[in-house]
Amino acid sequence: MKKVIITGANGFIGKNLSEFLIDKDITVYAVDKEFREIDETDSKSKKKIFIRNELVNISVLPELITDRDIDVIYHLAWDGVNPEMRNDFSKQILNISYCIELVKAAKIIGVKRVIFLGSTMEFIYNSIPIDENAIPTPQNAYGSAKVASRYLSAQLANDLGLDFIYGIVTSVYGKGREDNSVIHYTIKKLLNGEKPSLSKLEQKWDFIHINDLVNALYLIGKCTYSKNIFPIGRGDNFPLKYYINIIRDLIDEKLPLGIGDVPYTNNQLPSSCINPQLLNLATGFVANIDFETGIKEVIDYYKNSYLV
Repeated sequence: MKKVIITGANGFIGKNLSEFLIDKDITVYAVDKEFREIDETDSKSKKKIFIRNELVNISVLPELITDRDIDVIYHLAWDGVNPEMRNDFSKQILNISYCIELVKAAKIIGVKRVIFLGSTMEFIYNSIPIDENAIPTPQNAYGSAKVASRYLSAQLANDLGLDFIYGIVTSVYGKGREDNSVIHYTIKKLLNGEKPSLSKLEQKWDFIHINDLVNALYLIGKCTYSKNIFPIGRGDNFPLKYYINIIRDLIDEKLPLGIGDVPYTNNQLPSSCINPQLLNLATGFVANIDFETGIKEVIDYYKNSYLV
């Protein structure tokens, strides 16, 4: 693997994946709607070629990238990821067409393999860890659109003679990520000396550090395995309260946690559990960063950040 295209290259995963691949001496065509000037003048930019393009114009990618010797496209871009937009049907449906157009563009460019990223949001009420045979159980327009794009894009890629791989990624964390997840909410509350208000946190969950995720994506990009589904995670699958207690103990064991203060909205608990066995066997991937080590890095970042 010598050259790749990454859509959504300015996002948290995209930036980290770009840096990881460049360190492997891989040329990255970084596609996103915007970049900071400082990014474009970075010393690594000789291996990082910036392509400004909106998802709505994804079909013109072959005109913007004239190189016809590219190995892999990582499609990370998605419009409407934030919670308030996950049930915006008109926006989510458009994402399906963007995925189809990207597969067509990949064929024109001559890319050998297309890798799409999904999430456990598509399997949120599965009672067992997600493996390559898991049946989707989406509960919003975002998850449903992801499922539809996966099947339609896989079919088109097969018809066009392209390798298609779909990565089902569990919850990703790492230094520099900003979101409203329970772990970031808890960190900020505790660092401010406030008690977080939480549910009983009995949901089973898995977390993967960004450094482990980008390594997994690199290994998937260059492996020869033809199976097109890869669940990606550590496979810890502990109740959420296990992780929250680790966070509290790292900050201050004496601080109170409001576990149980917030009632569940229904009797069916969501989960985000991964069985990474196929990924381990097919690529040799091993997640190296345990949650306690990884989240300590995040806590230290928040301590010195404007976010707290």
